[in-house]
Amino acid sequence: MTPAQNIIQGLVDSAQLVDEGSFTLDSKKALEKLRQFQLADPIEFVLFFIEAAWWLNKDTSSAQVHFRTSSTSLTVDLCGVKLKSRSLPHLFSAPLGKGKHLNHQVLSLLGQAANAALALNPARLVLTSDGGRSPYDRIFIDSSGEISEPQMVSIPNDQPKDSVRFEFEGKLLSSLWIREIPNLLRERCRYTEFPVIVNGERVSFGKSALMIDQTIQRVGIPWEYVGVAGRTAISSRKPAQLVWVNRGVAFMEPMNASPGFQAVIIVDEPLDASRKKLVENERLDEIRAAARRAIDDVTPAGELLGYLVSEPEDPEDKEPGFLFKLTTIFVILVGLVGFLGYTGLIRTPKSSDETPHFEIRKGQKIWNVQPLNTSDISQACNWKSATERLSGACEAE
Repeated sequence: MTPAQNIIQGLVDSAQLVDEGSFTLDSKKALEKLRQFQLADPIEFVLFFIEAAWWLNKDTSSAQVHFRTSSTSLTVDLCGVKLKSRSLPHLFSAPLGKGKHLNHQVLSLLGQAANAALALNPARLVLTSDGGRSPYDRIFIDSSGEISEPQMVSIPNDQPKDSVRFEFEGKLLSSLWIREIPNLLRERCRYTEFPVIVNGERVSFGKSALMIDQTIQRVGIPWEYVGVAGRTAISSRKPAQLVWVNRGVAFMEPMNASPGFQAVIIVDEPLDASRKKLVENERLDEIRAAARRAIDDVTPAGELLGYLVSEPEDPEDKEPGFLFKLTTIFVILVGLVGFLGYTGLIRTPKSSDETPHFEIRKGQKIWNVQPLNTSDISQACNWKSATERLSGACEAE
């Protein structure tokens, strides 16, 4: 258990039972509070549709979500779901109730999406459900959250079969945030396994979205592989990060690693009340440690140490050329000047700025390594374990 859980359990163990009973919850007030305070950024209500599709994809492997935006409106088609007929009127009660059936799970997420969307003050919301038969069910939700009586309507020509359509009919100022939705979905759905289509363009690519230069490492904890790690080829200098892909949605977390490295972890964990991060537990800590080890395995030792490392040179691969000969002559001249200086014929002032460096050797190859922090040369012993993986030697000159 976490330290917080230990404290709570200690309080429970030492407490005395005073009374038992029950209480009621004002569902309307609860929904209003959720609408006002749950999401730090209200446009993230669209991510509820991604989670709903994730649940559907676990069951049918055919779920997908289509988003279409205009200047003041948003249309979402959640495909692969058959809500029971006449279930839409229970849209707002589902999030506050309990149910293990897939339909209840999906209806609950749709209710949370609609409730959160009301914080953006739409003209109205419209939901149309296949219901498994024709005609379709349709409800209207006004800006205050009141749900109309369900209507039976004919099948819309452009609505996919076995789907629920959500329509946000906005006002003039709605364009200020609707235009941000495509970018949000590209960022948060990049690693989603099922199709997420935004204005006709697929923005989800699964784990293949981790474009690596050379090496990819599997990330695992006992009895389970949970993701991959590697160097991103597209943005090699971006800060290192750990990406939790939780129920189809990406949550980014900075990592203490070289720029350009990334671990992508697939999990199924509860979120905190704000839906900004995963609820902490021991399993997540184990995964973080495994991701750190995997990142180390694909990181060149020099970068792992925080060093600038030159490309290795193999003397056997190169024939002495004109440049090599010219360099040899220059070295001889420098040596001669040094000898004359040593004998006192030439005197040169000593520099106090000489930069210490290391040689890392592997077979015939030599890496010239210069510490980024030259004042901290005394910590060379801490770098031994990392350099051993590359060369088995770390010698200060």
